[in-house]
Amino acid sequence: MQARYYDPVIGRFYSNDPVGMTDIHTFNRYAYANNNPYKYTDPDGEAAQLVIKAGQLGYRAGNAINIATQLVTGASLSTHIANAVFDLVHNESSDVDGFVDDLKGRSESDANSGKSKIRTLTDGSSVDDAFDDFPGEEGEASDGSKVKTGSDGTTAHVHDSSKDSGKKTLNIKRPTSKKPIKFREPEKKSD
Repeated sequence: MQARYYDPVIGRFYSNDPVGMTDIHTFNRYAYANNNPYKYTDPDGEAAQLVIKAGQLGYRAGNAINIATQLVTGASLSTHIANAVFDLVHNESSDVDGFVDDLKGRSESDANSGKSKIRTLTDGSSVDDAFDDFPGEEGEASDGSKVKTGSDGTTAHVHDSSKDSGKKTLNIKRPTSKKPIKFREPEKKSD
């Protein structure tokens, strides 16, 4: 039968191809599958063949999954994947974004905060009210304080500031940001 022995360490056959040279790809008669095992197969070691059958099978299976997804959901699988990737990349969270934008509209930058993103509430609302309005599920932090987590992973919690005579501060920490945005109550005016 003229069996050919293959050495996987060197990636070559030990013996010449019994068919001989038929085209430019078979010039090296010790090579396997025209030196391209991803595109060709050579089951008997005599002639490389395109790997079309596996490709056709994969195409048909993928097409069947896509059609089934489209029938069940009304949109193609590629549409679902594209939407999921878009949401991950753009971190869409209109509920938290809208809340933060609203708070920024009701506050002003603190002149004494330096480089920090500290803002002072100017509409008379309290930090506790703002925390209650934060769109997220309430939980408990490791120190026992209340914390809320938004749908995009943004967290909000209230604490007393150690630097500014214990003024309450609402920290809103985005998962993509190193420093939180801080909202403080204004100083109480003494008469």
